[in-house]
Amino acid sequence: MVGLAVTAATWAVAGSLWLFPLLTENNDEGAYLAQSSALRAGQLLPDAPQGLEAAFRPWFSAARHSHYVYKYTPVHAAQLAIGRGALGSERATLALWAASDIVLLAALARELGASPRAAVFAAALLGLSPLFIIQSTTFLPYSGSLAQLLGFALLVLKGCRRGSRPMIFGAGVLFGIAFFARPYDAVLFGVPVLLWQSWQWRNGSLGIPFRRAVAWFALGTLPGLALLLGYNAVATGNPFRLPFNMPESSDTLGFGRRRTDTTVPYFDFTFSRAWRGTLENLSLLFSWAFGSFVTLFLAGVGLCRRGLLRGRSLLVALMVTWPAGLFAFWGTYTYINVWDGGRFLGPYYYLPMLVPLAIAGGVGLDEAARVSRAVAVVATVLMLGLAVPVLAEATSTNRHRTDKREVVMAALRHATAGHRALVFVPGLYGPFLQHPFSFVRNEPGFDGPVVYALEQGAEDFDVIAAFPHRDVFTLSVPNAYPGGENARVVARVDRVQVRTGREIDVAVNVPSRLRDGSHSLRLAVGHTEIDVPIGLDGTARAGLAPTAGGISIVAGDGASLLQVATSPTTRLRLAVIGPTVGGTRTLVGRDVPFRASRGQLTVLWPGSSAFEELPAGKGVSWSATPRNSP
Repeated sequence: MVGLAVTAATWAVAGSLWLFPLLTENNDEGAYLAQSSALRAGQLLPDAPQGLEAAFRPWFSAARHSHYVYKYTPVHAAQLAIGRGALGSERATLALWAASDIVLLAALARELGASPRAAVFAAALLGLSPLFIIQSTTFLPYSGSLAQLLGFALLVLKGCRRGSRPMIFGAGVLFGIAFFARPYDAVLFGVPVLLWQSWQWRNGSLGIPFRRAVAWFALGTLPGLALLLGYNAVATGNPFRLPFNMPESSDTLGFGRRRTDTTVPYFDFTFSRAWRGTLENLSLLFSWAFGSFVTLFLAGVGLCRRGLLRGRSLLVALMVTWPAGLFAFWGTYTYINVWDGGRFLGPYYYLPMLVPLAIAGGVGLDEAARVSRAVAVVATVLMLGLAVPVLAEATSTNRHRTDKREVVMAALRHATAGHRALVFVPGLYGPFLQHPFSFVRNEPGFDGPVVYALEQGAEDFDVIAAFPHRDVFTLSVPNAYPGGENARVVARVDRVQVRTGREIDVAVNVPSRLRDGSHSLRLAVGHTEIDVPIGLDGTARAGLAPTAGGISIVAGDGASLLQVATSPTTRLRLAVIGPTVGGTRTLVGRDVPFRASRGQLTVLWPGSSAFEELPAGKGVSWSATPRNSP
């Protein structure tokens, strides 16, 4: 057992460093780690720069009273912070969780009547499951939550059987913490355990009176419940309102229109999608469990043979109530069918279902070994043959997805090395930092070597003014950030400067192969645009000047004039366009934030790269020249 626990702990750290050095594509990890950093800095609610909250808003948070409130309560983040403070790394917490899951599952199996060998088999079935192997290497909360739930179940069952008030009290403490961390998960797992335990009093086989056990358990839950109510009051202003719904009230159980944030589109969650999502999750669960259908068969043996387990009905209840309870949760559908995270990170919402499956399967395997060692060996070989391809595919897929993230991180490191930098990041998936780049996080107090801010347009100048002694850069991901493990990612980090003048002349020079008179420089502000032909010398120019409430663009010939009303979020789009069948195509383009005020025009040059069909730096050059003469 010790060997299994040590192996799981070692893999949790090594696998995390290998597979996910920049975290997974589940961007919740970045939120947990940022929350953990804030806790270590003494900030229960991370500080938000006053007046600039939108520029620094992290993923899965809402701004309130100059603070960011994350959707998640700080239990998981606090455990990560403890690992960092005590052992120097949040990954130490991953090791503790993984080892705890193995040991607690074996202990729970013994408490439910499994033999010592069957308990070891059960722990092995959990530890070797691809779902557990992958999840134990992430900073997602599911492995840690499982340890709390297993600890609660073990203590309440053992405490009631022995009549131990400290154990029952401890079970209440763990349940209260689990409820503070993930209330719905605690209910789905805890209710079957408590109901089953209550049923045992009817048999007269427990060592403590029912009312006394309930009292000690309830007393144990009070700290966790009090902390939850207190945190809710601080975070939301209402002790009975969870922060989970602050970014969007429709992010909850039930059918109809659902979304995670007010800035993203609604998703229509229907009964048919709930049914499809449940079936897909169960199918994935049995694929990602060690041994798949072989383990399922052995679990059936363990549950059907009398005398092997005293908690058969409890295990069956856990296998039924979990998918039933998640049936109306829209996230279990979208994380498979809208965002495919459930397919390469495993069906992590269903991780607790490995508990009854592993315990019953371990008992079944033990019974097979008792009847015939050869049968047990064959079953084990079959289980390995089914698990290895799933795990190999998962590790390969996640490594390729990590490769995409490393392209972005390498560009950032190369450009900002040796600088105290302010980097503007595109809001590719909405107006949030850490989405999709969860590894791009600010230190509490925004005093780290690099500060990251969200691109917003003219408001970028206010951010620059708030960080006056930093070199300014812009991260560009031209052509967007494609999904999938085989997509090619391009990342650029440009050093940018603030340029101001009464007028600003912008120009582009293109390579010789585009100097055929058919290409143009397109300047667009909002939905209004003007094209300037590229001359035979390969250059096109235009002049920009402020107007009342907007900007004017004068084409290179001086005759074409465009006046556009603007807003703080408006940007100037510069693009080189060329002919194609039935219209034009964009070859390369940039977005330039600007502000027109008091007769002056200010641009953040050269802005960000929005599109690249031509290789960057291959003969395309941009310039912006301020002119201050009347």
